Formats: sequence, structure tokens, C-alpha cells
Amino acid sequence: MNRRATGAPIGAVLALGVCLLAGCGDRGGEGGAGGQGFDEVDVSGSAGEAPLVSLYFPNDRGTLSAESRRLPTWSTPEEGARILIEALLAGPESDALGAPLPEGTALGTVHLSDMALLYVDLVSTVHPSPPVSGSRMELTTVYSLVDSVLLNLADVEAVVLLWNGRQLPTFAGHVDTSLPLRADADLVAR
Repeated sequence: MNRRATGAPIGAVLALGVCLLAGCGDRGGEGGAGGQGFDEVDVSGSAGEAPLVSLYFPNDRGTLSAESRRLPTWSTPEEGARILIEALLAGPESDALGAPLPEGTALGTVHLSDMALLYVDLVSTVHPSPPVSGSRMELTTVYSLVDSVLLNLADVEAVVLLWNGRQLPTFAGHVDTSLPLRADADLVAR
């Protein structure tokens, strides 16, 4: 099952942008936190209070479940992404949820481009490539990261995943990671 962002003619992109600004149509969960099918997340927090975020962890049904957390405040999208991903890599608080990546996986560099693409480098000295798994498990691994970032950071449009400094054609054989990834509402348990 491949999920990938696809290119569109410039006219279609402009029409979609006008439509979204005018409030018409259904975004169906594509894009940022305003997508249908996701709970709104309060990342602002009150003065002096850490923001409340939702981290998305794989569950035993092959979907993602949200776990609310208060994390340290951040001042830039890159810093926010680092805090979110490190909390995700530390694992869930609930025993009913699983860690998205194997032990030994760490966060390398995080960079936000001028086009609002967040480059996330996952590094592992144990695994030269992402560990092989079934297609559903790979899907929840990838979108655990993508959804946790995009649904909490309004300044980020899409995520580009790297493994040990390289962008791979697929994450581990199933999910297309050759193009930037957007949030996926279909994987979040309701």
C-alpha cells in the first residue's frame, strides 16, 4: 500500500488554495491540524504552562491512537519538531500503545525549509536501513511521526523522512518516502 504526495498542475493547486481560503470543500484530513477527522490541539498553553499536544502511537488494531501530553514550550517549529519527535521516540505512557520505532533509533537533524517542508533525519547505529515489517506496521510507523508533527505544528506543511542522512524511495519497502508526506486522517482511531 503506497501513500505519497503527488504533484498537480499549477492551475489545480491555485484553485485548491482559493477554495480552501474561501472555506469550500472537504480537506479530508490532508495537510495541517485543521484537517477533518483530527481533534484540534491546543499547542499554545497559557502563560507559563507547557502546551498540550497529541502524540500518535501505533495500537494493536493497526491504526494510531492519540496520547495527550504537556511538553516543554518551544520558540521555533524546528525546536517544536525536535521536542515532539523525541517524546514520540521515548515511547507511549499507555501499555496499550507501542513505540513507533525500535530501540536504538534517535533523532538526528531537523530542518524546516523555506517551503515549510520539515526534514527529519532518523539515525540508528543498529539498523543501517529502517527495520523491515509488514505494510500496515510500516504505515503506522511512518504516520506516527508525520501526524505527530503536522497536527501540532501549524508552520509545517509536510514531512520529508530521512534515515541515516538519506531519503529513501520507500521507508522499508512499502511506504513511498520519495516525496514529502502529509497527515493521514484514515489511520487515526476514532
